[in-house]
Amino acid sequence: AYYHFSPSAKSIWDVHDSSVQADYQKKFGKLGVIANDETNLVRLMGNPEAIALGKDMFVQICAACHGQNGASNPSLPGVNLTDNAYKNVKSITEIFTVITKGAGSGAMPPWENRFGNDERVVLAAYVASLRGQNVSGGKAAEGAEIPPWPTAPGPRP
Repeated sequence: AYYHFSPSAKSIWDVHDSSVQADYQKKFGKLGVIANDETNLVRLMGNPEAIALGKDMFVQICAACHGQNGASNPSLPGVNLTDNAYKNVKSITEIFTVITKGAGSGAMPPWENRFGNDERVVLAAYVASLRGQNVSGGKAAEGAEIPPWPTAPGPRP
């Protein structure tokens, strides 16, 4: 049994959230400080550990609106993240901005108070990695098709 008598005491949910945050911080510590720029986002898209972290966050938080695979469906409020059309994004770095500040007059809530900068950058890289998968059964494209994401530079001769 769990008893919560004092208004200053943490609830079981507070303890859980703190535990999840501590686990994320441990995992994110391996990646170092991450800036929201094209170079880092492209690099993280090619990092299996970063993509796994981003997917874990996505499934826990974003899947309620965007579906488990990011394709959404007509019964969910989120846009399809697996096609090439975007409503609030014109460049790869703007994914971070939408995650941070929200969009659509609150339809997409802001997450800047829930996740730290590095977590939001890794989540943005995961969301960017979903583009172009065009998962069948997903919600129809919304917004305008935008240019492809930048790619990682090839090996040097």
